[in-house]
Amino acid sequence: MASREISRHDLLVLLSSMGIVLPDTKLSAEDLSKRLDKAFDASQEFSKILNGIPVDPDALHPWPSGKKLYKATQRGNLTEMLEGSMGHPKRGDHASKDHIFREMRQSILCIAYMYDKGTREFCYVDEISNRIISLNVCI
Repeated sequence: MASREISRHDLLVLLSSMGIVLPDTKLSAEDLSKRLDKAFDASQEFSKILNGIPVDPDALHPWPSGKKLYKATQRGNLTEMLEGSMGHPKRGDHASKDHIFREMRQSILCIAYMYDKGTREFCYVDEISNRIISLNVCI
């Protein structure tokens, strides 16, 4: 089966959306493609931690009491730190494609922060399509 070439621009967008810092943007499309392959490989490491899908929450170790969920979920990269973007993410339709993962991480951080403050139920509302995601977080 023949594979389709991904343009250099699209490779940069994909890598950026995954939070991969590229100090030298003069990398060839082939080198960018190799980095994307490595990023996808790394993103699939969860299979070494979890036994399968769907995940059985009862099979997981309980969350250590006293350990803050917010602190445990804080992640980022040099680019986000320099931009200060995790503190002020773009939202919804205003966000570019290369900020999708950043917004997802920001949502997880918000849930973790509010969980530590005692909130257990969360709702995300899409006012445009009248859809809602309701979460009940139990640790």
